[in-house]
Amino acid sequence: MRRAILFALVMATSSAVVAGEPTIVILPNGTAWYSAGDGSPTVLISNVIPPPGTVPPTNPDGPKAPPVPGPSGIEIQVRGWAEEVDDATGAAIMAKLYEILADNIANGKIPGDPDSIDKAVTAAADEALDMVPGRHDDEWEGVHDKVMGELGRKLVASGGNMTPIQFSNFFREAQKGLESANAGKSLPPFLAPLIQELVKILMKLIVDMFA
Repeated sequence: MRRAILFALVMATSSAVVAGEPTIVILPNGTAWYSAGDGSPTVLISNVIPPPGTVPPTNPDGPKAPPVPGPSGIEIQVRGWAEEVDDATGAAIMAKLYEILADNIANGKIPGDPDSIDKAVTAAADEALDMVPGRHDDEWEGVHDKVMGELGRKLVASGGNMTPIQFSNFFREAQKGLESANAGKSLPPFLAPLIQELVKILMKLIVDMFA
């Protein structure tokens, strides 16, 4: 893209030069081109000092911060499903479930083939849902079923060829959706030890399953 922009500027400069007259063309990026007007090559002036009291030109081709990616489709969907349930404790537990799945698929502790991932997800989700207190466990089971339905659609669309990183990224986005739904909500004091216990259970489950 930069090459295309530079090419356009060079063409504009050439058209502005008047034959037989010395010409300076100042560009928006803070540089200038000088032509003697006698057919000799134009000269690039890389440092243009503006007159006192004027605003120096900006450099549109200078360093720019990379764009911040927006939320993915599954992240938005999971956030919406979590907001419908409106249970911060359950959302935190399920977010930890998806975080552990994402981490352990990425690091290879859960093999990256669909059958192994399905086996790990099924067993891990049962443990996590058993820890959801109160009346919301059925609702979170429904949310999890929707998440897995979306994963199934992605797997079919890929022809069954999703990579471990793609599986990991999917669960990471699901985790983000749950955490986004919980943003600003107060969490009960009993949640932290509950999460710690869940981590221990799931890590042992993964090790025992794929040792």
